[in-house]
Amino acid sequence: MRWGQQEGDRALNDTAIILQRTFRQSDIVARVGGDEFVVLTIGAGGKETEKITARLGRNLLNHNATRNRDYKLSISFCTLYYDPQKPRSIDELLAHANNAE
Repeated sequence: MRWGQQEGDRALNDTAIILQRTFRQSDIVARVGGDEFVVLTIGAGGKETEKITARLGRNLLNHNATRNRDYKLSISFCTLYYDPQKPRSIDELLAHANNAE
């Protein structure tokens, strides 16, 4: 790793803070391994998803603009809608999200 484990841990912590600032207290933010996070937003769809995406972008830009680091954080993501009429397991949803990247 170019910057070392300590800096990697700092980047993960910064990412968690950005996600925490972006999403609501009622949403679930979880680190599922390595540098992968999953967010479950309850009742968000359509326009709300667009607002969340814009807020995430602003929070990421603000973070990068205010930190004096040799790197910039970036986040790749996809959004999925859980349809209760066509239930899928968490594993199926995560596999679908990984394939969508």
